[in-house]
Amino acid sequence: MIRRSISIMMFAWVGLACAPLASAQLPPGPDTGAGSDSAAPSDQAVSRFSDDELRSFAAAALAVQQVKDTYAPILASAATSEDQQRVIEAADEEMKRAVRDNGLSVERFQEILDSASTDPVVIDRINQHLNGR
Repeated sequence: MIRRSISIMMFAWVGLACAPLASAQLPPGPDTGAGSDSAAPSDQAVSRFSDDELRSFAAAALAVQQVKDTYAPILASAATSEDQQRVIEAADEEMKRAVRDNGLSVERFQEILDSASTDPVVIDRINQHLNGR
């Protein structure tokens, strides 16, 4: 389903400066709890994030995933903990650069990711950009 496409941002790099990105858990679908407070964040998120920001976020997320895909086998084959740390640091820098090269600060990227982890409206808007709409 389309909602799952945003899961590309969920990567597991232990020790990265962008580690909060790894902890985001996006719901597979809209919140089904009756009477929940989930509607309020949606209204705020719609006004907090412009389409340009979400377009940049989608592009940055794809670039970050590419970095992760590149570095995962290198990390897996690192012989020592020092080698692993060097790989993690290099990947971290490339991920940050990928975010900045797509027009966002790492902090703003994190804000959008945090919001997407709890707000189906933000997820839908990001997925529209991921799917080229």
